[in-house]
Amino acid sequence: MREIERIKLMKCLIIAAGRGSRLSSRGDSKPLVPLLGLSLIERVILTAKNASLTDFYVVTGYNGEEVRDCQSSLLTK
Repeated sequence: MREIERIKLMKCLIIAAGRGSRLSSRGDSKPLVPLLGLSLIERVILTAKNASLTDFYVVTGYNGEEVRDCQSSLLTK
């Protein structure tokens, strides 16, 4: 199987369930903590998209609705 075909078959699992208690001074939820103008989850999704991944699964926990709102707008771009 060629490398490009293998990449198209890959799925991306993002575990975004952490509260980020050690990062509490920076934000309420670890996936939403900003880093150089983008949230951590935005950075993960954009990096994966740049690697040609298109099938995403995001596990949420703490503050899940906010994380889902953020990631759903990114995945539809």
